[in-house]
Amino acid sequence: MESKAKTGSTFPPFAQMGKIIGQKWRELPAIEKEKFEKLAKEDMQRYRKAIEDYKNNLIQETEKSAETLGKDTVSSAWNYRSSSSEDDIEEDTKPEATDESHHAQPITNWPSDALLPTMQGTASSQAYYPLRNEVPNLTQIYSQTQMHNMLNEVLQVSHDANMLVYSQQRQQQQQLLSMLLPRVTLQQPQVNQQLQRNHQDLLLLQLTREHQQQAHPPLGLLHDGSPMTNQLLQAQQWQSAAQTPSPFPAELDMQLRASALLSQLSQQQQQQKENAETKAPPPPPFPK
Repeated sequence: MESKAKTGSTFPPFAQMGKIIGQKWRELPAIEKEKFEKLAKEDMQRYRKAIEDYKNNLIQETEKSAETLGKDTVSSAWNYRSSSSEDDIEEDTKPEATDESHHAQPITNWPSDALLPTMQGTASSQAYYPLRNEVPNLTQIYSQTQMHNMLNEVLQVSHDANMLVYSQQRQQQQQLLSMLLPRVTLQQPQVNQQLQRNHQDLLLLQLTREHQQQAHPPLGLLHDGSPMTNQLLQAQQWQSAAQTPSPFPAELDMQLRASALLSQLSQQQQQQKENAETKAPPPPPFPK
């Protein structure tokens, strides 16, 4: 009567039901027990296969969506079109917001991060302990730990799939920026000034290294009037006149510096080649 008054039902508590089930389970013959255990194992195998198929399908769908997303990202950058008319159509077709729909949360296939810790087991799972104690062999097949581990594997696959999409998005964005950045920034009038300043910086650095390799005196003591010294002093003047900060981002500044260095090296190689071709032949030997 006390349990009936508390629960409002004529059924006994779950702990008592577990003892009854355990008693009937022990009374079954061995052949019947093997039959039920076989059915339980087949159910678990079907469950495992369904989970594995779902994981494989999720990976395939993610790869397809990531490939499609990458193509759409590149095509949308070059084929720009106005979406004002589509926005108007969407505004006309949107349902009016109500108090219930305005605060409705989006439906997803995955539990939120706040619910994930609770999937490892709750206090209500303690009610199943009597049944596990009474029928240990049968309940181990339907272990909640195994269920949670398989679900966690599916969640891990979902996380990996989302990270794959994110990494491919980043790669597409980097490729897009590498194509669009020169076209956009090279139209600015400050680029020529930046190239000239980088060229001067690289020339000063190169001349300084050459003097250090040749064991020349320090920079302030070079007043011998040699061509190398004059070039170095001229580069010093250029460097002091170009102390303004760069107006470009760090990545573009490095690209400009690299292009200036390649241009400087190509000019030096061409000059050395011309000097070798125009070098005068040695004078004939003095007749004896």
